[in-house]
Amino acid sequence: RARAAAVGDPANSPALAALLAFTDARLALNTGNPRPDLVRQAHHAGLYDRYATAATAELAAATHHPEAEQLVEAAQRAAEENDWAAACLARARGRLHDDQKALHESLTTWERLGARYERARTLALIPGREPEAASELSAWGVDP
Repeated sequence: RARAAAVGDPANSPALAALLAFTDARLALNTGNPRPDLVRQAHHAGLYDRYATAATAELAAATHHPEAEQLVEAAQRAAEENDWAAACLARARGRLHDDQKALHESLTTWERLGARYERARTLALIPGREPEAASELSAWGVDP
């Protein structure tokens, strides 16, 4: 985040604003410090907008934001041509509705993308797969 912020002023760069929104949402979600106040910051056009939109929609689902359902639905456009966003939004739907099929869809996409960290984070949400997730995350020095 510090490197991205050092590049310039996000107020003058939609791409940078979207990158920071993505980074903030991922950090909030994965450090055990979910911040619902970050949910609305993703709506910036730019190079990273699909990542930011998907990440903040997942943050909304994870924090039980009152508008989570609408935000996840609205973010589906981000997944049309972006497999990372599609996997992230499938995981968001899984979180939102305790939808095991959506979580497995997300897991399959992360595996196909070779996104091992995201795969492990998804495993942590699937009943019975938590030990596997904890083992993978711990091997990287990440708290499960």
